[in-house]
Amino acid sequence: MTDGLFDGVTVLDFTQVIAGPFATMQLALQGADVIKIERPGTGDMMRTLMAAPPFSDHGTSSGFIAYNLSKRSLTLDLKAEAAREILAPLIERADVVVENFRPGVMAGLGLDAKTLRARRPSLVYCSVTGYGQTGPKSTRPAYDGAIQAESGMMSVTGFPDGGPLRAGYFAVDVPTGYATAFAIASALFKARTTGEGCHIDLAMMDTALSLMGFHINDYYQAGVAPERLGNMSAARMASDNTYTTRDGAIAVVALTKPQIAALAELLGLAGDPTPAEMAAVFETAPTAVWREKLEAAAIPCSIVRELPEALADEQLAGRAIVDHPPAPKGLEDTELTLTGAPFTLTPRAPASRAAPALGENTDEILREAGFDDARIAAWRDAGVI
Repeated sequence: MTDGLFDGVTVLDFTQVIAGPFATMQLALQGADVIKIERPGTGDMMRTLMAAPPFSDHGTSSGFIAYNLSKRSLTLDLKAEAAREILAPLIERADVVVENFRPGVMAGLGLDAKTLRARRPSLVYCSVTGYGQTGPKSTRPAYDGAIQAESGMMSVTGFPDGGPLRAGYFAVDVPTGYATAFAIASALFKARTTGEGCHIDLAMMDTALSLMGFHINDYYQAGVAPERLGNMSAARMASDNTYTTRDGAIAVVALTKPQIAALAELLGLAGDPTPAEMAAVFETAPTAVWREKLEAAAIPCSIVRELPEALADEQLAGRAIVDHPPAPKGLEDTELTLTGAPFTLTPRAPASRAAPALGENTDEILREAGFDDARIAAWRDAGVI
């Protein structure tokens, strides 16, 4: 393992899909030993979701690899009687337990926060669900798209004359992962200073609403629901909008009075131009021409780019946000290109391990827990691991 901020921290990760695994990966990237508990035979459902060659040829997917770097995988049938015996020594040395089952599932397995923290008061136990541990919807399953719809996110995304739109990326899962990682880091700080852990109740719905703080506050103050504004910002300013050019599109972000005045002068428009007036002018020249003119006038702007163009930006070379982590088993000859933590530490800790193959580390983890090879083999024969 690399020298990281969470060296010496052990995390038992019972999560799957995106939000939970993305959160625990943040801890793993900073040195935590994250032991991913997966169902024998199938593992995290993300291993097969959106899977395509060459990854699917080796029982994994680009999504699984992207959200599970630097972890170890232990296969275990949680419903098997022997699972309690196997987990006991792992829980005794764990600092963090993270799960994203529906409320009540872990209690049925004897692995809920109340039970485990009674044995280990310093344990940080984090439950990640769609709607939280309480409330009438607490037991409902939830995924990113459903929460985008139900939280009102989709209602403010799209053009006024069109229907609501879902974001083209995981706009709930990933922020939920960051919120989870921050909550765990905060709880670990408390546990290390006071010896007292806690149970973190983190909901995707709550995260989605927290991301819409401006819209929510505005609604409560004005009593008017927000509208879809297309590519115009919530400031409702024609000078803060995206415009089609002769060969593409450009985002203009003129917010101050001097910037707005300079923009109007540049476009040859008087007073307070409307979006339609600005659009008519921007369509007369190519994007590169407009960017050059806008930048010369000190007006903030950006070309609207496709993802390949964004990844080719020279700015990325010095930031190390795009990394080449180790490839998983079977894909050693494949150079992976993935994003890491969106911040720089000194020194920066790159991914130390590939995303694990299903059950790749089962034997070594169980040996570390004190079980001998004969018992491990018996559990494997019985389908427990």
